Amino acid sequence: PSNRERLEALVERSNHPVFKFLLSLGAPIEHRDPEPIDPLNPQPHRGLKRLWLKAAGALPDDPIIHAAVMTYATDMGLLDNCIQWHGRTWFDPGLQIASIDHAIWFHQKVKLDDFHLYQMESPTSSGSRGFNLGRIYSRDGKLIASVAQESLMRLRTPK
Repeated sequence: PSNRERLEALVERSNHPVFKFLLSLGAPIEHRDPEPIDPLNPQPHRGLKRLWLKAAGALPDDPIIHAAVMTYATDMGLLDNCIQWHGRTWFDPGLQIASIDHAIWFHQKVKLDDFHLYQMESPTSSGSRGFNLGRIYSRDGKLIASVAQESLMRLRTPK
């Protein structure tokens, strides 16, 4: 299912205001998650996360625009890897998370009109820090870009 279809199902299941808000925004990136987690019942998970992604609409035939949109898209799902180690999701009310740094290296020309496989992993997630790596492949298996991101993760103490 598409990201929109998954959000619609989550709104039906939970009526959570965050899911409603996300649904109202629309999305500039269409992504498909072949192994989705249930944000209402997350389980600890270590390993690869995969997303298929592409631009949701037509982009101008300008390689800089395609690279910029891909750079934006690389932030989708990447931090999920380190918080999933701990059985958490973005919707956990006690979770504070932020990207500390984010880098991308382009190895090939980007054309985001077609789906690309975004393969992500978190080699470590401890001490309030997460480290995430990603690789983006074209449909024919070429490595298009590599990504690295460090994050800060904390649980708020209830007052």
